[in-house]
Parts: sequence; C-alpha cells; structure tokens
Amino acid sequence: MELIITTPQHSQVLGEVTKVYLPGMVTPFTVLHNHGPLMSVLAKGQVKYEKDNTLYTIDITGGVVEVLSNRIVVITD
Repeated sequence: MELIITTPQHSQVLGEVTKVYLPGMVTPFTVLHNHGPLMSVLAKGQVKYEKDNTLYTIDITGGVVEVLSNRIVVITD
C-alpha cells in the first residue's frame, strides 16, 4: 500500500507500507492491504505505520483519510 501524508505546506509520500493505524473520531482503526474504500474524519492522535518491519509514528491534530485501491491519503494540518 502507498501512504501519503498531506499538509498545507507539503505532501510527503512515505512509500510502500504494510499496515497503517489511524486515530478515528470514535475509535482507532487499522488499514491493511486490499482494504475496502473508506473516507473518515481523524481525531488528534498518532498515525502509525509499518514499513520494512519497523513501526513509525507521526503526530497529527486531526484531519481526514481516504483509502482507495491500496492508496492511503491522510490530509492534516
């Protein structure tokens, strides 16, 4: 899956990841390979993703996410 983080300042393509953990407004959720299409509002928290068997973390203050065709786009400030 391809993960992209977009802010008003720039877009960062994080490349191929195996798993993404997102802070949903009601509850955190996980996106895996071949996940169904999804759009969701994100709460303040951490976006965590696994790449090359390593877990990375990015703090966000909220935003939205779109999951479509193994591409995950997080829009945050």
